[in-house]
Amino acid sequence: EGTLDFRTNRLPIGHADRRPWIYFLAASTGFIMSSIVRVVACKLVHTMWPAKDVWAAGVVEVDLRPVKEGQNFVVKWRSKPVFIRKR
Repeated sequence: EGTLDFRTNRLPIGHADRRPWIYFLAASTGFIMSSIVRVVACKLVHTMWPAKDVWAAGVVEVDLRPVKEGQNFVVKWRSKPVFIRKR
């Protein structure tokens, strides 16, 4: 008697007027979750990407024009030999 009761005003669960709201809610939740997954994946990939100084240390440019076909060529890369054979 002292409280309001709105149970009679509610629509049943399977009522047609309720379905568009459920579809909208499901679609927006899916969009938001896929956006979050995309951001997390991009952050993870960018975190594991090497820094620019590390990337630059791994690049060695060699002029291969003087090397003749069938000849071997040795280049130093990070104090280790790299063997090149021109075929």
